[in-house]
Amino acid sequence: MPINVSKMPEKNKPRLIVCQHGARRGYAVPRMLEEAGMLEALYTDSCEYSNLGRLAKVVGPLSSGSINRLAGRRIKGVPKGKIFATDVPTYKCIIKKRGKSKINDYLLSHESMNNQMIRFGTRNADAIYCFEGENLGYIRYAKEQGLKIYLDVCINPLTEKILREERRKYEKEISFNVIDEYAEFRMNYFISQSSVSDILLCPSEFVASGVKELIPEYESKISICPYGVNKNSKSLRGIPVKGRFFWAGRDWIRKGLHYLAQAANELKQKYPDMQFRAAGITDPKVTQMEQFKHITFLGSLNKEQMKEEYMSADAFVFPTLSEGMAGVVIDAIVAGCPVITTKSAGIDAIENGENGIIVSEGNTEDLCVAIERVYCDREFRNIMAANAIELAKQYTNDIYKDLLINILRKF
Repeated sequence: MPINVSKMPEKNKPRLIVCQHGARRGYAVPRMLEEAGMLEALYTDSCEYSNLGRLAKVVGPLSSGSINRLAGRRIKGVPKGKIFATDVPTYKCIIKKRGKSKINDYLLSHESMNNQMIRFGTRNADAIYCFEGENLGYIRYAKEQGLKIYLDVCINPLTEKILREERRKYEKEISFNVIDEYAEFRMNYFISQSSVSDILLCPSEFVASGVKELIPEYESKISICPYGVNKNSKSLRGIPVKGRFFWAGRDWIRKGLHYLAQAANELKQKYPDMQFRAAGITDPKVTQMEQFKHITFLGSLNKEQMKEEYMSADAFVFPTLSEGMAGVVIDAIVAGCPVITTKSAGIDAIENGENGIIVSEGNTEDLCVAIERVYCDREFRNIMAANAIELAKQYTNDIYKDLLINILRKF
């Protein structure tokens, strides 16, 4: 049953400061908290209200791509007076030489943000809402002030560990020691965050399983809270091109593009008319790799172009190795596109063979069988498409908001 936040007793409406780097999910969390009357403030980095963001608006097309993107970080639904934005992390990354090590680069950005947020203080907040991998210094400070800490665990904390062997296959120029060192650093950072957090908000059972394996002593802190998609998104049925299969992402190793490529290499011998298309990868070092000879790289696509790809695809194929809750999979089902993915995508409501197909991680044979079934059995493909649209109804922002608010007011 939806929560009527207007009738919620004030004592059950904690005031929260949301701390986030970037525009995660379009600043959905601070917007929903503001709608519920629970947002004290949003602390963030460069955006439309920071100096660099204002500059980007003025300079417009003349600015560089990275600076120009800041103008696009628009914060809808949050009063300007509640937004505290700083460009300090961006300045430091520009001024100071980066690239000494992955860990140093990470700390350079995050520690400067911590210091700025400590200067912003805790205001009249009762709690802090923050994200995995960010703001450890500030949440320790807030905890000392007596505030509760809600940690959004955006991705399985064992991700770096999961990817060690995969990356060793393809990133020969990076020493094994560097990979192991960064994986250890990220896991230790998360453990430290978890130790001072009161609630660990996990978007999927896959994420929760990683938390339980890494820090079983904190299992009681876990609450499952799947993300939602924009309430204005409308499910549409496209006209699929038979044999066209689509993938999207930037981290091709983590998101399993190489396994799709292996499947494509096998299936193209049997079905020459099959097409395998990928969005998001622009690095020529990747696109020109021999193993991707049967993948058509589309580059970076905007939202409308992505929707067109979903609606014209026979299926969205996403053999990912680790996620939190894969937004591209949700976008596909909203567009009525059947999905072939893994448990690691974090979409718990997928029922294998009913509203999607679940394959084993790293299993090319499973992937080939799933793709071939969609291609050959058109009735099955169309039933999956219809069921995908019904599945999308379980992942709306309204449902997400109600669940999140209920969890926050409970503790």
